[in-house]
Amino acid sequence: MTDNEKIMSYIGETPSDLVFWSFRYFLGRRTIHANVFAQNLAKAYPYLDDVTQSMIKREIERAIELDDLGDECDKEVWLDVLRNISIKFN
Repeated sequence: MTDNEKIMSYIGETPSDLVFWSFRYFLGRRTIHANVFAQNLAKAYPYLDDVTQSMIKREIERAIELDDLGDECDKEVWLDVLRNISIKFN
């Protein structure tokens, strides 16, 4: 078993699981790290499985409804993520 396989055996079944749980942690946070994660998430999004893509899109939309995207700068980056994934993948 490779090191990556060992890591994933503790965290989830696929790398998409790890990305989703990281996304859950960062959504709504008020740190520069949330911005960095969101920018990288937009790049990784096409490589995630369909279920994870759908859950991420739905949770960002829900956070918008609840006005729970963090500070203004954080809000802008999450809105950019949603715009990018909506344009590229719909």
